Amino acid sequence: MRAYLPMTLAGLRRLVEVGSLGPELPAVTVTDELARWWAEGADRRPDVEELEYAATLQAAASSLELLDADAVAAGTEPARRVVLAAEVDAVRTLGDVDLGGAAPGAGTLPGELLIADVVAVLVDTPDASAAVRAAVAALADDAAPSAHVQRVLTDLVEHDLAWYAPVEAAELVQTSGG
Repeated sequence: MRAYLPMTLAGLRRLVEVGSLGPELPAVTVTDELARWWAEGADRRPDVEELEYAATLQAAASSLELLDADAVAAGTEPARRVVLAAEVDAVRTLGDVDLGGAAPGAGTLPGELLIADVVAVLVDTPDASAAVRAAVAALADDAAPSAHVQRVLTDLVEHDLAWYAPVEAAELVQTSGG
């Protein structure tokens, strides 16, 4: 099954160096609940590619929460969302429970993620850094108005994640400061 895992560049570096991470890593996968949520208000059922995109967006949003707001603001942690697409045996989904705004399909990997499981690495390009910094700061600010948080998150969706093959992961973390 395909799973989309929120990550940081530092986490990707550990995966490259050690060869595995986990267990219990957060993940998003395509489920019937995710399909219903994504199609809400639509006149047709979304296709598999749309649902994989929805899962990727949810994992990208979750990756923001993995970034240290102070380190991102100081420039000591790269302001980049990272999502790993992986083929895994199972994802323990959390069903329809309240996930603090996360879409259905969110869950955890019961076992370890191996570097060999990764089929794609999706990372923000440098031009998204300002939008990522704004989103991380807004999410970390308990006093931020929800309209402001929603606006910066919406702005961030305009930045597509770049696709990298798993064999490019080592070079990616080397050149991205992860």
